[in-house]
Amino acid sequence: MDNRLAFYKSTVEKWITDKEKKILIVAGGDRDFIVFRELGFTNVTISNLDPRMSVEDYLPYPWVYQDAENLTFPDNSYDIVVIHAALHHCYSPHRALLSLYRVAREGVLFIESRDSIMMQFLVKFGFTIDYEHNAVVANDFIYGGVENSAIPNYVYRWTEREVEKTILCYNPLAPHRFRFLYGNDMPRILDMRQNASFKRFLIRAMKSFYLIFILLFPKQQNLFACYIEKPDVFKNHFEWLEYKDGKWGFNKKWAKANFNNMDGID
Repeated sequence: MDNRLAFYKSTVEKWITDKEKKILIVAGGDRDFIVFRELGFTNVTISNLDPRMSVEDYLPYPWVYQDAENLTFPDNSYDIVVIHAALHHCYSPHRALLSLYRVAREGVLFIESRDSIMMQFLVKFGFTIDYEHNAVVANDFIYGGVENSAIPNYVYRWTEREVEKTILCYNPLAPHRFRFLYGNDMPRILDMRQNASFKRFLIRAMKSFYLIFILLFPKQQNLFACYIEKPDVFKNHFEWLEYKDGKWGFNKKWAKANFNNMDGID
């Protein structure tokens, strides 16, 4: 098992302990199937927008055609929604993340690349990719790019703060809990590039340095897992809010207790 798949499997095993949870995998495929089958999950739906896939491919799990940015499921319809190495294939990774969040009842788990200083350095000097040409080449120049098209997608890398800001803007009703894990899959160079051989040599020569560096600074690793725990807003909403007449609003009693010149406000 390669490092990336092992990291995916260990992350799921650590953060989703109940094997009977209702799971939706978005932009799923063979790797997702392997991980969840080997871990013994029983209630999993795999979705993707690849027209080459079919229901028979992932039995006994059901498969459905879905676009990550525009999931058609009702709010809170799955316990946990999972996406692995696919947010960066979306036209708007943030929109896709919020689509997953809306459908999840308990939380969202995603694994992507982290926008670390190390990764920025490797991209800047051409040691790793910023556009995924290889994914399109591997899919007959028809699929594999942005929204599974023939257009190579930009590799959108995340930071912890970016995840937090995206979610807190979307749901400002209650505090959230964010959990993060880091893993290592040595950054790869496209073998198809004619000028890549010297850079591949340098990457191999720098491997020992890289491994020591990420041991000292684990957040500089290129694998980044995040679990967004979705709060129950009716049990744990911010004290300055109240739910009244079927909608959320500002709690005027809280305002009177915390601001001056609020006399006469009922």
